[in-house]
Amino acid sequence: MKRRKQALDVTMIPMTPDAVGILLKEALRRGMLAIRTRRLNFTVTEKAGLNGKADAFTDADNAAQDAIVDLIRKTLPGVGVVVEEVKAGSRKPKRTKHILIPCTLKGADVWITVDGMDGTGAFRRKESGGIACMISMSYNGVYVAGFILDVINGELVYYRPDGSKVHWIVPDQEDNPQEVRYEPKPLSESYIYLRDRLDEYSLICQSMFFTREKGGLFSGYNTERGSIGLTFVRLFRGEAGAVLMLPRVVTPWDVGPFVLLRYG
Repeated sequence: MKRRKQALDVTMIPMTPDAVGILLKEALRRGMLAIRTRRLNFTVTEKAGLNGKADAFTDADNAAQDAIVDLIRKTLPGVGVVVEEVKAGSRKPKRTKHILIPCTLKGADVWITVDGMDGTGAFRRKESGGIACMISMSYNGVYVAGFILDVINGELVYYRPDGSKVHWIVPDQEDNPQEVRYEPKPLSESYIYLRDRLDEYSLICQSMFFTREKGGLFSGYNTERGSIGLTFVRLFRGEAGAVLMLPRVVTPWDVGPFVLLRYG
């Protein structure tokens, strides 16, 4: 008697928040590897930035984004995907050109934002830090998950869908994620991290950056121009007492992952 081969109906298998979290973490890992393999040899291309000025991106940006999106496309069909990098010559309207995959789910509006490489400037300078892969997920207009992976040291800070805690995973300890919670400290014991050059801030702002002995509010300041996601991770983990940056264009792939700041 011949056995009849039966195809597996995957639609009958429920997708849990844990499963979604595992998939998104794996997507980030693939993006990280795509960047690491190009750290010393990459090509740079200019594009039109959202602020109207010329902006640079590399083949590593595209490779990381492609690796992440490829896994999402295969494992989470129907979920919409918004990305930073768009194909050259795209004729889509400005408001929709970053929508790579539209959401086709019935009864739910679920989107994933992908920043294949956050910190392209630091990558181009071949810095040993300030480079990240970031993903966020929204459900019916509300961000419900955020993942920020440090490409250089492999550390991951994330809040998974339907989670109750923010976790921090370090390499070789994936089975032992640590809960991390924001615990503010007095400003006099904290550093403020600046996302722009000191001289770009007003004199009033600059006076705040000095130590208390010199009439300021903080114990000192650092300037960081790499991944914006990793800068805010410093704030969340208590390494920084505040983050300050000048007004700029806000994008969903930049701010979506910061959902973890709200839940920590």
